[in-house]
Amino acid sequence: MKPEKTVRKQVRGKFRPGVSGNPSGRPRGALNQTTRVLQNLIDDEGADIIRKLIGMAKRGNPVALRLVVERLIPPRKELPLSLQLPQIEGVEGLPKLTAAILAGVGKGEMEPGQAAALTSLVATHGKALELAELERRVSALEGKT
Repeated sequence: MKPEKTVRKQVRGKFRPGVSGNPSGRPRGALNQTTRVLQNLIDDEGADIIRKLIGMAKRGNPVALRLVVERLIPPRKELPLSLQLPQIEGVEGLPKLTAAILAGVGKGEMEPGQAAALTSLVATHGKALELAELERRVSALEGKT
């Protein structure tokens, strides 16, 4: 005797598209069972595990050393710049700004990555200035006709 199909499920036990056994879904912030077990383990044994890991790192275990350093020393964040950049009024000032950025890298006042980010901002600002100038010119031409 074959089991009867329910309205909610297809033959192989899967729900039909658009129909769920839990229509409201998983509650926000709900953890799955594995995550809860691991969190409880860390809460109970975490201090001992960290002490052992530090001991292994002190004895020269490269994997333990890497784990300790990665966890104890956060990734380096960008430092604020103390570089004085020239004030620009229009597109003609952009080369001065780019030259100041290059000089800052040359003097060690900023890192090349910071310079690349600033140069990208300068390019975006240049495009915005160009668009504003084009809009002004088009408006002036339309006003004359």
